[in-house]
Amino acid sequence: RHTRYWRDWSSDVCSSDLEGLSQNRDGAQRSVLRLLTAAPRDFEATLKFTIHGGSQWRSIGFSFDVTTADPTQPEGPQDSEQNVYASAYAQGPKVQAAWHRGGAWQFPGEGASQRPIELEKPHVLKLQVRNQLINATLDGNLAVAYRTPLERKDAAFQIITFDCLATLHDVSLA
Repeated sequence: RHTRYWRDWSSDVCSSDLEGLSQNRDGAQRSVLRLLTAAPRDFEATLKFTIHGGSQWRSIGFSFDVTTADPTQPEGPQDSEQNVYASAYAQGPKVQAAWHRGGAWQFPGEGASQRPIELEKPHVLKLQVRNQLINATLDGNLAVAYRTPLERKDAAFQIITFDCLATLHDVSLA
């Protein structure tokens, strides 16, 4: 078993068990599926998913360099995190790179790209991270090329949703 869940993800699972895993909690809250083993410092991660709905934001993606020990608790003043997600927000679907230090989230304009993200259609989000360089593709098309201002940390890797009803079809991390 390699992952731990919070909120309404299915229980303690192996990566081979992730196919068809559904997140069923609606509303402005975050759900996390955390890798319990160390992730590679530089990595390529792929997530195949379908967004079924959500109240507003409909976001799903990856978090990395997550220093918060327990993702069900608020971030502390020493915590930081980076993430890249796809959002099927009706007023502007996009792929976004974001980060926080001490709980103050930043959503830089240069880390965002408007992209069509349809509900009930499978999508593939691919994330490549090398040092502070972040590249993200959606459905095979480059969406974000961003240099994060945060120093990289050896910390947790997670699949995340925010206000999103979604099904995971496949996940890879190398």
